[in-house]
Amino acid sequence: MRWMDVLRGAAIGLVILAHSAYILDRFELGDTPGWLISINELFAPFRMPTLMVLSGMLVTAGLRKPLGTYFAGKLRRIGWPYLVWLVLWCVLFPAYGNLFTVDTWTTAYVWFLLYLLAYYSIAPITRWVPTWLLIVIPWAVASLPLGQFQRRFFFLMGFFFLGKLITDHIDVFDRILRSRWVWAAVAFAAVYGAASSILDPRQYLGYLAPFSAVGIIGAVKLAQLVDDKAWTRPLQFVGRNSLVFYVTHFPVITAVSWVGFAAGSPPLITFAAGFVLAIAVGAGATWLNENSVARILFTFPSRRRVRERT
Repeated sequence: MRWMDVLRGAAIGLVILAHSAYILDRFELGDTPGWLISINELFAPFRMPTLMVLSGMLVTAGLRKPLGTYFAGKLRRIGWPYLVWLVLWCVLFPAYGNLFTVDTWTTAYVWFLLYLLAYYSIAPITRWVPTWLLIVIPWAVASLPLGQFQRRFFFLMGFFFLGKLITDHIDVFDRILRSRWVWAAVAFAAVYGAASSILDPRQYLGYLAPFSAVGIIGAVKLAQLVDDKAWTRPLQFVGRNSLVFYVTHFPVITAVSWVGFAAGSPPLITFAAGFVLAIAVGAGATWLNENSVARILFTFPSRRRVRERT
């Protein structure tokens, strides 16, 4: 389904765009223009939830494998790059990460992979527990007065299992997307995104999750309408290689921000340079992942691949 690649590529692109702006402020390397922050806030309710829904849509197929194979695959393709890039981040930017603190392991920029690993580890219980419970309960927990990082875990967990629920009832989902009422979801996404940009609500509140879910339905509809267009091919490329772009972008943007700060570059120029270079490095790293031993940075070699080489 090409629309999944389009939507994942767009979401990853928006994550890179947001980080290109936020890193300047987060590490006090420059003042990001307010209008740029507002644009990024427009998509904040949908970026990470969309990525989680798309990941959750792969669960049902994965669970058809033996559990040993299932868990080994997740460790190779998610756990390994999480570990590699967490170590690289702490080595390259020790001021921002310490491997010997729990905080670094749970809040460094690769937290998304850690969450995925946790959710995939929980997913086998859906053989006995209704999937909808793993949506409702986490969103209810995320509505409690927890810390932001705790809320984020449960908030996004609900979207991950929403993706599995969609796959398990794909016929119902298809009927929703063919309904004329789906355009109301598109309009709602625009309004809710604009409200988030203006009001700047606290993120990851569970009782707001259904609003993001409605917006994601609208985003899926739009992605399906354009997935056969030539101009979406770059998005599909990014979507198919989303992990590579995700793990490489943050160190690149941080390095560019430091250079721009030291050189006295205007924040807007630094922002643009960080975004463009992050995309370029991600594309280059994708080529290395497919054509060289550098793939070990992104996937732990399987026994089969090792046997083929020997």
